[in-house]
Amino acid sequence: MAMGSFRTRRGHVVESDDGFTVQVTVSGFPGMRIRYKEGPRTMDVSGEALAKTQHLVLYLSSMAGWEPPDALETVDDATRQAVLDRIMAALSYEGYVVALDGRFPEVRNQVEGQIQIQQELAAARQKWREEDELRRRWRDDTLEEHRHRDTPR
Repeated sequence: MAMGSFRTRRGHVVESDDGFTVQVTVSGFPGMRIRYKEGPRTMDVSGEALAKTQHLVLYLSSMAGWEPPDALETVDDATRQAVLDRIMAALSYEGYVVALDGRFPEVRNQVEGQIQIQQELAAARQKWREEDELRRRWRDDTLEEHRHRDTPR
């Protein structure tokens, strides 16, 4: 896919003649956020800075869909791929070396993505509570065994 020309604006924003912008910002280093903006719609992609300057990893799983107010709009994989291609072209123009991690999420919009994340967190918290309870029981049982074993008869 041929891309129009790029130019860099203030604030590390890469602007394309094709009508989109890409901006890389730090989001809790080494975390990075890549903001793709096309007309009124915005898609944020999570990433991470690597040891070498200008080296990034982009997490495809973070490409659930458009940000609010367009968060309910369905986004198919072809659209995600087009956004990704544009992001990669803009980052390459800026001199970044980019590695991709994972794959596009199953969800089709940002709202579903947030719900899925919350469900996964709730399940993980439940598992942690259960594991903590098992560890506590094991510790209590072990202490009780030692108490009985060490008690003179």
